[in-house]
Amino acid sequence: MLETSARSGTVLETPARGGTLLETSARGGTGVAVARQELRLQPDPARVVALPLQFAPAVLAERVERVLRRTDAQAAEALRDMTGRFGWRHRDLTAQLRRRWAELVDLLHLDPSGIGEDRRLLAAAYTTMEYAVEAAALCNPSIVPAPDQRGAGPGELRVVVSLRAIGEGHRSTVEFRTGTVDAAGRLRLDPAGRWATPGHVTPGPDGYTVRFDPATPLDERVLYAAAPDETLGLEDARFVPLRLPDGSTSWAATYTAYNGRDITIKLIRTDDFTTFTVRPMTGPGVSDKGIALFPRQVGGRWWALGRQDGQRLFVMTSPDLVHWDDPRPLADPVHDWELVQMGNCGSPVETPAGWLVVTHGVGMLRRYVMSAMLLDRDDPGVVLGRLERPLLEPDEDEREGYVPNVLYSCGGLVHGGRLVLPYAYSDRACSVASVDVEELIAAMR
Repeated sequence: MLETSARSGTVLETPARGGTLLETSARGGTGVAVARQELRLQPDPARVVALPLQFAPAVLAERVERVLRRTDAQAAEALRDMTGRFGWRHRDLTAQLRRRWAELVDLLHLDPSGIGEDRRLLAAAYTTMEYAVEAAALCNPSIVPAPDQRGAGPGELRVVVSLRAIGEGHRSTVEFRTGTVDAAGRLRLDPAGRWATPGHVTPGPDGYTVRFDPATPLDERVLYAAAPDETLGLEDARFVPLRLPDGSTSWAATYTAYNGRDITIKLIRTDDFTTFTVRPMTGPGVSDKGIALFPRQVGGRWWALGRQDGQRLFVMTSPDLVHWDDPRPLADPVHDWELVQMGNCGSPVETPAGWLVVTHGVGMLRRYVMSAMLLDRDDPGVVLGRLERPLLEPDEDEREGYVPNVLYSCGGLVHGGRLVLPYAYSDRACSVASVDVEELIAAMR
């Protein structure tokens, strides 16, 4: 699938599988040169996962009993048909159906003796559905250095990009892509795998753990709703590398769990992007969406940005990344392009001049733009500078989509003296921009 760019008329590389390094540069009202790459990461409705169909226990038992009445011969014939229709769309559909059968045995207290493999798999297939994780949108990316830097050339950085994938019923999952940022701050994504694969979920006393087979490529791994408080999904994961007090590095993300009525702010921790632990965050500092962690402790405590009232930016602190106290106002919306609401676009990035924060502002007709501010390195509750104009605004070929007139990011990084900022446009697809950090900071007042 090819796309023609409305900006340049250039036929681009397959948007869902990679990206070109073509870019355009322009100075907006800030006077800062922003380089926009012609990378387009589009949603691919063919990326599907096998998830349980949700039935009341009595209805589920009735469906399973009906399927188990099939003879072994009938089950074998039906499985051959299923494999031809669906098997090629999944990495290992049989293994996933075996796990689903184990769930059915536990849920329905089934006696599996005397039930052959074909009938077991058939019962699992009839209580499973294909879910297209990207059917509606692919948006709200964040970018972090990859744990494994093998394959990076001179001046290059291997990276992991997280994405919010939105499918049927506006349910959100978290997906990943891998790629390389070159010395000039340009991002090239690796070709993505053909499959999407859910991990194995193990409930725990405070949350749950998701484990993936290490042989499954990272760009195939999908984090999906695995708790009652997130039945409508995992929204806007903001990944960040954490420098721990012992000098080691780990990775974390905050996200908004949504069940259709209430939100819960949750924390993801991982050391390798293969095993993820998930638990709720607590305390008065996490009462609203958009929490973004600082990448290291300041003054012996962890810090975060967030909102408390749906309108302003706050800072808060924690001893352990889980319980958050002392939310304090940081910045109010004062410009016409942010009068409805302001917030962060991911975790602060440390620079010699201070903590660089990319912000978002919501103005008339729910138009989202991005800007920036600078915080004191030793006291992140102090604003040192702030752009007086947007840094990045939706242009004419970015304003149409699932949610029009929106530019949004869940986090960038600095490499080679440039801020590399992946962003979503109109909750439809993703692109990337970069800006010289020193020039950006110098433009703040």
